[in-house]
Formats: sequence, structure tokens, C-alpha cells
Amino acid sequence: MRAERARAWDDLFRNNIALILRAQSAAAAGDRDALAADLRDLAERAPELRDNAAYTRDLLAALPPADAAKAQSLAREYRAALLAELRARAGDDREALAALVTRERVEAFGRELRRAYERTLLADSAEFEALLETLDLTPEQQATVRRAVTDYAQKNILNTATPEDRAKLVQTLRETLTHSQWRTLLNQRFGANN
Repeated sequence: MRAERARAWDDLFRNNIALILRAQSAAAAGDRDALAADLRDLAERAPELRDNAAYTRDLLAALPPADAAKAQSLAREYRAALLAELRARAGDDREALAALVTRERVEAFGRELRRAYERTLLADSAEFEALLETLDLTPEQQATVRRAVTDYAQKNILNTATPEDRAKLVQTLRETLTHSQWRTLLNQRFGANN
């Protein structure tokens, strides 16, 4: 269940990078309305992630009863302490308290997206490094391949990569790799034996 939830966060991140970047820009510019709209849009794209009660029930059900009770107690204590801290900061101002609670939720949402980003980056990076290892590249080849793949990946992440960019990447790889390395790449990446 935890793995499923992490996968849902990872999918939300991968499938909405442009929207996440737009939300970051709105936050950096101090545009609260645009940020709120972008975050609402993101939340609507993953309703299963908003249901914390169901996740908590599933998580507690997976634990032995004594551990579940202790985990539930710790979570309750944490929430109470957090709310007390926010109330102390807000004083008697209900609007300030609401703003602080909203901010805490946004920060928690951001932390989950950051974790999804890190998991995605680590998985992609490990896969890329393993692929490079199988190609047995010279230092010059490795530098050229890394530069070409990084350039393309940056455009691809931002959804700005064009068919021409992809063709350029393939051409660079084809010109940089030996015939044997090219065959290994195709076989490793696509299961092709050409």
C-alpha cells in the first residue's frame, strides 16, 4: 500500500511536470491565486492521494494491533502539537490560523512531490548509469552521450522536445557509438537485435 501510494505520487509528478513548474513559478512570484489554482488542479488529478483517512486505515490495518494503536497515538499527538504550534503563532486570528493550516498542507504536498521527484530521478539515473556501464564507453564517448541525453531529457521533462530534437539525439548516439555499442544500446533499451 505504501509502494502504491508512492507510485501514485511518482505518476502525479511525471505526468504533470509543466503544471508543477508553473506552480513553482507562481510561488516564487508571490502569486497566491495562481499557486492555489495550480495546486487545486494538481490535487484534482490525483484524488486517491487526497484520501488520507483511507491510507491511514490501510496502513494501520497492516500493523500488529499494538503497533497500530501506538502509531495512531503518535500521529494524533503530532497533529495536536502541530495545531497547538499553529494556534500559538496565529493567536486569536482565525484567518491567520486558516492561512497557517493551508500553508502546512501545501508544504506537506510539496514534500511529497519532492520525494516523488527524488525517486524518479534516482530510478532514471540508476537505469541510465547501468546502461552506460553495459556500453563500455570511452571517456570521450561518455561525455558526448551524457551531454546529448541530458540536453534531450531537459527538453523532454518540460514537454518542449520536438521530433527534430529526438532525431538529433539518435543521430548523435549513432555517430558516437561503435556498431557493437549501438547494437547493445538497441538491445538493452528496446529489445531489438539489429
